Amino acid sequence: MDDVARIVSERINRLGVSETDVRSQGNDRVVVELPGVKDPEEAVRILGTTARMEFRKVPEKYEYDTNPGPGGRNVITFKDKSAPDKLVPHQIVYYEAPEFNGDKNVLVGSHLGSNSVIVTFDQENKPAISLELNREGSARFDAFASENQNKLIAMFLDRRCIDVRSLKERHYGGKVLLTGGFATPREAKELKILLEAGALPVPVDVVEQRTVSATLGADSVNQSRRAAVAGLILILLTMVALYRMPGFLATLALIEYGMIVLAIMTVLEFTLTLPGILGFILSVGMAVDGNVISFERLKEELRESRARPIAQCIRNSYELSFDAIFDGNITTIISAAVLMALGTGPIKGFGVTLFIGTWVSMVSALYVTRTWQNLVAATKIGQNRRWYRG
Repeated sequence: MDDVARIVSERINRLGVSETDVRSQGNDRVVVELPGVKDPEEAVRILGTTARMEFRKVPEKYEYDTNPGPGGRNVITFKDKSAPDKLVPHQIVYYEAPEFNGDKNVLVGSHLGSNSVIVTFDQENKPAISLELNREGSARFDAFASENQNKLIAMFLDRRCIDVRSLKERHYGGKVLLTGGFATPREAKELKILLEAGALPVPVDVVEQRTVSATLGADSVNQSRRAAVAGLILILLTMVALYRMPGFLATLALIEYGMIVLAIMTVLEFTLTLPGILGFILSVGMAVDGNVISFERLKEELRESRARPIAQCIRNSYELSFDAIFDGNITTIISAAVLMALGTGPIKGFGVTLFIGTWVSMVSALYVTRTWQNLVAATKIGQNRRWYRG
């Protein structure tokens, strides 16, 4: 059951960034919670597939054909050469496969290398999957190919044939291309997820499936929006009161920072739940903190020399505060990376938002606000020291 939970969790992680929760329940059940999933049926199909991959030789008395199936995907059919009008089920071809070195399986999932499954396209520009074998699998496949040139080998997924290849070469160098009759790249990606995560040790069935509404209702969302606006206004007033023109520019950079972070999360299809929101808020604090360090140094520069140009003061302040800002953000990024690598569920989601937000906040504090300050300092208004707090 621990292996089932681990493999299910691995498959979920490969579906995309999401704050999932996978846990064992009793002796024979695994509970899976997927916030923000738009297609529950797709998730159930991927999570419930055993996904045992096996390459077996096709008995020489059989031949194969491909025919268009539902959704534009090709379906492989087998026929007996002595009775070409009679279809042979995949299971018969599977069980009648001859042995190779004491095993009917030429290759299994354990012969794949780590991170070796790649979605690509074949010569006809149709979706395909490229497999890279480990050392043992490569040696075994080449040995089989050298003895069975121009013979057929079939790939079975849970004893269903998804591809048949004719061995034209004697040496493949550990690389195998599966066309599989994929109708869309999405189908190929689903198989990639299954192969990379590994096969379930036992078959699983869905005994209960429920869809629940979001924990945060419409009222909570509206309250959060009002709180965000109020928080930005409070930050604007505080920063302007403390630093005047630089504080105003920092607030604009903070708004831009928030838009960039949310855009990245949208591209990654990130489901923003409470731990993720907490990580985002914490990274906002890091962004403000980076600006404060630079602005305090700018105040010192302005006090030390009244004759020094504003542009030079800005340059000196960022050069002198760079190390402090960089070191502070890097330590947070390292912590977030550890949470991403070792955490699961809400902990992993918190780490992801903190990691993305801290990177963007560091860039915002060191470059975005600085660029805007330099642009303003090049104008007559920006050269007036009254707009700065020294």
